[in-house]
Amino acid sequence: MRFLTYDNRLFPGIDPRQRAEVFRIAADCGTKFDFQYIATINETDLEAMRSEMNDDKEFNSLFGEGTVLELTDESAVGKLLGINLDLSYMKTRPKEDE
Repeated sequence: MRFLTYDNRLFPGIDPRQRAEVFRIAADCGTKFDFQYIATINETDLEAMRSEMNDDKEFNSLFGEGTVLELTDESAVGKLLGINLDLSYMKTRPKEDE
């Protein structure tokens, strides 16, 4: 499998200009070295990069034409597995003396 992936936690603290450059480099390297670049990014972080692109054509080539799957939280259909998962991260554990 030839891919590079980043989770959304990487992008919020990065200036939109620098974030746009990351995606430019990833697209160039992906083409040059034949791999797929996969990133999860919030819509607000994505839209903040729009003004940093040279034009709408560049933005669409990076985030429109090259997008294979767009996940959303609008319904279960837009989620990765097509279902809602309740992972119960906040489950309480029994106390050691019980």
